[in-house]
Amino acid sequence: MLVALPLEVIAIILYTKALKISPLSLTNVAYMISVKRLSLLIGVFYGHVLFRESGIRERLLGTALMLTGFVLIVLFH
Repeated sequence: MLVALPLEVIAIILYTKALKISPLSLTNVAYMISVKRLSLLIGVFYGHVLFRESGIRERLLGTALMLTGFVLIVLFH
């Protein structure tokens, strides 16, 4: 069953897709993907604050691990 989406929703989806794809052509892919992964930190924070999700310590540990990987890529690439 197909659901009709409002034009505004379609425009937002296309705009966010373009924002994710266009930087890939302008910079090194490893940097772009690493920066994109940093958005998980915001997601973990919002999940804990807004939705009272449990397991914040484990999620922050995983996020810190990814942040460390990002820093290592930037420093040694």
